[in-house]
Amino acid sequence: MYQFFVTLLLATLVSLTSVLSAASVDDLVFGLINDNTEYAVTDCDTAASGDLTIPATYLGKPVTQIGQNAFYNCRYLTSVTIPNGVVLIGDYAFGNCYELVSVNLPTTLISTGRGAFLLCVVLDSITLPNGITEIQSSTFSDCYALVSVSLPQSVTVIGDRAFVATAITSIDIPDGVTSISERTFGNCTSLRMVDLPEGLTTIADMAFEGCYALTEITIPNTVTLIEDYAFLLCTALTEITIPSSVTAIGDNAFQDCESLTSVYFEGSAPNFGSNVFLDTHEELTLYVQAAYLGDYQALNLDYSLATYVPEQADGIYYTISSSFDRQNNQFIIVSEVEDASLNTQVQYTDDIAGGTWMTLSNLAYIEATNAADDTITRTITNVDPSVNAERFYRLFSQP
Repeated sequence: MYQFFVTLLLATLVSLTSVLSAASVDDLVFGLINDNTEYAVTDCDTAASGDLTIPATYLGKPVTQIGQNAFYNCRYLTSVTIPNGVVLIGDYAFGNCYELVSVNLPTTLISTGRGAFLLCVVLDSITLPNGITEIQSSTFSDCYALVSVSLPQSVTVIGDRAFVATAITSIDIPDGVTSISERTFGNCTSLRMVDLPEGLTTIADMAFEGCYALTEITIPNTVTLIEDYAFLLCTALTEITIPSSVTAIGDNAFQDCESLTSVYFEGSAPNFGSNVFLDTHEELTLYVQAAYLGDYQALNLDYSLATYVPEQADGIYYTISSSFDRQNNQFIIVSEVEDASLNTQVQYTDDIAGGTWMTLSNLAYIEATNAADDTITRTITNVDPSVNAERFYRLFSQP
């Protein structure tokens, strides 16, 4: 009986050893392509383990492709080095490689297929070489440990679900990308900051759904469409600016953004879908420029409306609130305490959307500093015939 168990144990160890044997070129299957002038890797023994270096040539001919499903379910591979000369990685080529930690991609690579690295659950970083123009759907979907992604400027298309459920914390989108596709970054629960490029026109359905940590995203003034559920469950997002280029916001676009208190609209009212701000913060306020206030009021939105003046690029805008006292001909401005090294002016315009800002001269006003909230209240009385309730005012500081 004892000898039987020893024999069984040895057999088990031999079996495990064969399963965990180091990967080598002998584990690969190659197939001729392109009129028999090149080779593609078409299959790999799923028992291959550890580090694998794919050869640049096979039987004297170059290896230029990794075929569809070539390494699918190779669960014991931990790293793969792909040689220069390879231009294509096929659909699901490395799908379900559960222990794959790193992949070295060649500079010659120009295309990766759908789901190429699907469910590589411990892959933690990837650098895509310059020359790739499209990241296809689900390329890195469910790569739960993927923290770092470097995208080259050659990328112009990012497919749906390309990075869904990854661990990335920030990402720079290349300048040539014009659309964030459906669920591209869905359920990226660690994503905090996204740099969107000028030229982007569409943020598609559920593009950032479930990005619970997202606090910083700037929508460029080229985006025209924010589609349904685009920012669903971005629970850490407190404010966002909608540029004047946006003409439509889809159904439930910001639903369940429970921390969202401030939305700034830089232009006229876009077309609103239903429940755009459903279940956001109870104190949500939509800030609009005064020239467009009537447009937003006419929509009968179920949210507080307030006016604001956008910050200018060539200085600092400080005004928090303002009011006009007709009875006493006084204009009252409450502002943050300005930088003493800057020159602060009171300015006005007749057209907040595109008018020229003029400086009020010969000002005589009373200042009162409130140390409790670090603000200054200025009361301006009978200083200039230009001071009236029909114009728009701001404090503006410049060097």
